[in-house]
Amino acid sequence: MPKFKNNKNSPLLFLEKAIKINSSYAKAWNYKGLAQLRNGTIDSSIHSFKRATECDPNYAIAWSNIGYALMLKNDSKNFDEALHAYN
Repeated sequence: MPKFKNNKNSPLLFLEKAIKINSSYAKAWNYKGLAQLRNGTIDSSIHSFKRATECDPNYAIAWSNIGYALMLKNDSKNFDEALHAYN
């Protein structure tokens, strides 16, 4: 999967603008996490997904994305946290 290039049309730039306008916009945080995941920055994506769940604790997709990103890290110490995010 190709990475997003850092240019004026980058989805990350648009999402960061949306978050700047409304920092409690859970969907923007979630989509930012997906873009970061696509770029291979797993830790940054986990942070964005967690911010999405802070904005909307019932945002199931963001919780699922946290679990998925933690599993991608392929580190056994993240297993419990990933399992908790899926539940």
